[in-house]
Amino acid sequence: MKNIIWSTESGVAVTTLAEDTLDSQAHAAGMIESGAADVGWVPVAFDVDITDEQMRSLGALRWLNGALSLDAAQVSSERWRGHQAEAKVLLNESDTTVLRCAEAGVAVPQAWRDYRAALRLIVSSAVGDPDPGLPARPDYPPGT
Repeated sequence: MKNIIWSTESGVAVTTLAEDTLDSQAHAAGMIESGAADVGWVPVAFDVDITDEQMRSLGALRWLNGALSLDAAQVSSERWRGHQAEAKVLLNESDTTVLRCAEAGVAVPQAWRDYRAALRLIVSSAVGDPDPGLPARPDYPPGT
């Protein structure tokens, strides 16, 4: 898909062109000439491939050294929020194991208490590094 990347002091924008557009530079020039492009916006790249994820994160796009890139802080923050969401799902699922222990009269094993504490720490931390991954789920307690 053909895209035009526009830049101004306030940010970056993308114009997605129809598949049958032959010349994206001429299209940008026409947009400027007709007033379809706001004053101050300058086309800086043509026919750039942009992933759906990048389009959703348009606020994180920036023009750097002649190449389109994502703002590292924004990407890191989004990755951490996704990591937290995964940890919350696992924490919620672990409630079932604790309930099974309670119903069977079995003490919750230390491995499960440590696992749940690690997940809670991830869920409650404002920032972090998702690269170490999520803690490994222990085996189900015997007798549950």
